[in-house]
Formats: sequence, C-alpha cells, structure tokens
Amino acid sequence: MKFITIGEFCSTYRISSRTVWNWVKSGRLIAVRDSGGRILRLIDPGWPILDQSGDNDLVMRLAVLKPRDVAALIGVLPSTVRKMASDGRLRAFWVGSQRRFSLSEVRRAIAERTLGHKPHNHREKNLAILKWAAWQLGRK
Repeated sequence: MKFITIGEFCSTYRISSRTVWNWVKSGRLIAVRDSGGRILRLIDPGWPILDQSGDNDLVMRLAVLKPRDVAALIGVLPSTVRKMASDGRLRAFWVGSQRRFSLSEVRRAIAERTLGHKPHNHREKNLAILKWAAWQLGRK
C-alpha cells in the first residue's frame, strides 16, 4: 500500500487539486484524514485495496499478511492456513500468484476459532479476540 500527498498525486496523474477533492468526495479515491477531517494522504490507486469488507478501521482493511504470518497469529501450520483458505473458512486475496490475508479477516478467524462459532456481533468478536490474547499470554 502506498500513501501519497495531494501534490504528488496531482503531479503524477496530471490533474488539479480540485479534481482530487471531487474524487475523494465521490468515493473514487480513498483519503486518510486526521481527527479534524483534513486529508493527510491519499491511497495511490495504482495499489489495489484487497479487502472490500467495509471495516471502518483503515489499518484493518489495508494490512495484508502472508500465510506464514497468519499461521503464527492463529497458532497453526501454514499448510492449515492454506487449507482454511481453500475451504472458505478464511478469505484470501490473490496478489499475483500469492495468497494474502487482510488483518480484519484474520481477526474474524481468530474470534471464530475461539468461540467455536461465528460471532453474532462486533462486541462478541472483540471479546473473543481479548479472550484469545489472554490465552496466548498465559492468563486464562
């Protein structure tokens, strides 16, 4: 994922800053804003957004992990992660010929493994992740 300033975007794609603002407003471009609403950076459209889940947290949607990283987080072998992706239990995104996983998808899988069923709401998912973290730290 590549973040660029409005000026860099304008010079790269040879458009005006007003066009950038219109594209951000219409949803054609995704902007990272500060707490006051000012645009800090734009996500370069040359870099695809893999996870279209609609998670509000941009980091959860844009962070992509390799199967070995997911395996380390979940506590299984990388072959199990590939099998989970093949079975549809873990949604993978293909980047070229390699599988990648969004952080929000990994969090969902962790919650599902901890609970033994799909979480019914966002709060239950977060509680399951906290329970998993406590178990990983050895604090049952």
